[in-house]
Amino acid sequence: MRVGAANLMRWTGRVLGVLLLQFFLVIAVGEGVTLPSFLNPYEKPGLVAVAIMVIGLIIAWKWEEWGGLMVIGGNIFLAIIKQRLMMGWAFGFFPIAATLCLMSWLLRRYSHSLLTK
Repeated sequence: MRVGAANLMRWTGRVLGVLLLQFFLVIAVGEGVTLPSFLNPYEKPGLVAVAIMVIGLIIAWKWEEWGGLMVIGGNIFLAIIKQRLMMGWAFGFFPIAATLCLMSWLLRRYSHSLLTK
């Protein structure tokens, strides 16, 4: 039962992550990618936070715990430096995908020890 729930969480988190990556790719192509050297100092930390979250979503495909932690960390960093940006609906899906990845990892990691007791 726990393995089935872990698989469901894993694939739901992955699908949500792919949708988020596609969304940000469409925005980046549509708006045009700006080189970080052209951004003002106030915008650069936000770019770093979003990059951490996007890279975390990619890493979560192989290492769910590290990718999930990167997304959560990037999200917290973004919330600290850009509170208004966090009100956007798209940024609410990043922690959902990360939580699904982390829950899947926890269920996989500890389900074997729980079943053998």
